[in-house]
Amino acid sequence: MVPRSRGEPGSNSRGRPLSRQQRYVRIATTIATIPVIGYLHYLTGEDYEFHPVFLLPVIAATWYAGTAGGLVAALLSAGVWFAVDWRLTGAAAPGVLVLNEFLRLSVLLVVAFLVSRWKAALDRESSLAQTDPLTGLANHRAFFDRGAAELSRARRYHHPVTVLFLDLDAFKAVNDTMGHEVGDALLRTVAQVLCAQSRVNDIGGRLGGDEFALLLPETGPEAAFAYATSLRQRLLEAMRQHGWPATFSIGVAAFRTLPDDFCHLVSRADALMYAVKQSGKDGIRAEVF
Repeated sequence: MVPRSRGEPGSNSRGRPLSRQQRYVRIATTIATIPVIGYLHYLTGEDYEFHPVFLLPVIAATWYAGTAGGLVAALLSAGVWFAVDWRLTGAAAPGVLVLNEFLRLSVLLVVAFLVSRWKAALDRESSLAQTDPLTGLANHRAFFDRGAAELSRARRYHHPVTVLFLDLDAFKAVNDTMGHEVGDALLRTVAQVLCAQSRVNDIGGRLGGDEFALLLPETGPEAAFAYATSLRQRLLEAMRQHGWPATFSIGVAAFRTLPDDFCHLVSRADALMYAVKQSGKDGIRAEVF
């Protein structure tokens, strides 16, 4: 349930991490272009400045496979480059070729290093933009983005999904009587319990203040209610251990017939949570749609 890492090498045009298979295909394609570039360089000869093209596979391999991929591509590119130049010029000036090879390899390695640093910085910025800084869960925007993608997948394969909407009772009293530092610690504890109780494919987020939501893919009504009951007990146990007088109102919306809009799923669970609030708080209300 921890947000998917944006530090994973490679992402698609929408900023989502590539699957392992997609990454392998792109890396293999990138490596395969190196001998092609070498052959084109051999055909054009020394009359054309084809050398900068050798930078392209190094940049691509670093982007999709990280520093290690860039290192491999740099070594292969430099080797192919040297072999072609040796074939074109012969062994008339081997010292010059070796020196050039050293300089070329140095440049390619520097490029790989710079691209890897740039990619890491972009990944950090992307992660920060989608992560709640206090709890480490997905923020409001990221939760809805990932939820919409999961809903699309569930509709395609006709899988059930469940949304839990969770609100803390008496959180304001904790902030007022114990201070905001304790309130922040309480929210972090809630997030830790959610992560500990969730599967890797579950999507959790802090939607704002003391409101949290969970999307449980491929989870039907019975399993969803059992999960919500267990989760609430773990949360209450964590509150008792710290001496915090907080309880939890939880709405559980299980969907067999999936709507088109993910916001509809969340709003249903939110309404069920609000019904718990209206009826005395500290409980669970579940419904099947």
